[in-house]
Amino acid sequence: MDYLIPGVLGFLAGGVLFGATYQSIFLKISTIGVYGQQSLEELLHVNHWLFISLFVFCTLVFYVGSKIAEKAKDVSEKKAKDLRMN
Repeated sequence: MDYLIPGVLGFLAGGVLFGATYQSIFLKISTIGVYGQQSLEELLHVNHWLFISLFVFCTLVFYVGSKIAEKAKDVSEKKAKDLRMN
C-alpha cells in the first residue's frame, strides 16, 4: 500500500508528460531512427561471425565473473558467521 499512491501518481504524471510532448518529440525521434530492418552488425559494419564471437566472449566473461563474485560472497558470509560464533 505504501507504493500504490506514488506509483499511480507516477503513471499519471508519465502519461500526461508523454501526451503533452508526443507531437513535438516523436517527429524528431522518428526522423533519426530511419534505418529500416538492419541487424546490429550491419549497423556497426562488422562481420557477423566477429559479432557473434564477441557476444559469446562477453557472455562467458560475465558468467564467470558472476560465479567468482558469488563464491567470494559465500566465503565472506562464512567468515562473518564464524566470527559471530567466536
